[in-house]
Amino acid sequence: MKSGDIIFFTSGRNGLDTNHMGLIIRKDGKLFLRNASLHNGSVMDEELAEYFRLNKMTGFIINRPK
Repeated sequence: MKSGDIIFFTSGRNGLDTNHMGLIIRKDGKLFLRNASLHNGSVMDEELAEYFRLNKMTGFIINRPK
C-alpha cells in the first residue's frame, strides 16, 4: 500500500457493499488510516493495524488513483 491509496471497508449487510472508507498514509515506515471518526467527531490518523484489530469487517478494497 502507498500513501494516497483509498481503502474501502466491505460490509456484510445485504445491499451494502462498503460501510467506511479512508486514505492510506505512510509515516515513518508505518501505515495509517486517515478517516472521519464518528466516535471522535473529527478526521484523524490511526495505525491501520490497530484499526483492523478494533473493528469488525468482512474485508477491504484498495484503489490507487492515477
